[in-house]
Amino acid sequence: AVVGKELYVGHEPDCSIRVFSFTGEPLRQITGAFRVPHVLRYFMRRLYLLEYNDELPHLDENGEVDESEEVTAERYLAGTRVFVLTPEGDQLQV
Repeated sequence: AVVGKELYVGHEPDCSIRVFSFTGEPLRQITGAFRVPHVLRYFMRRLYLLEYNDELPHLDENGEVDESEEVTAERYLAGTRVFVLTPEGDQLQV
């Protein structure tokens, strides 16, 4: 996401957001209660983060949920959260 003169990039290895200048200089790192950032969007002075989820149920060759896997409510909901942050990294809403 682009915010002013800064570029916000999700960083998978440490589940953070890295902030860079347009010249590529690292400016800061944002961490929080979110898991791996998947989508970052900026709108009306807010940064919206959608978590990545590799724990969703797998589909079989017919596009149906693989019934051999146990799918708990927690596992299904993981990664469906949307976080609303300030550009400074303050969490406003989940």
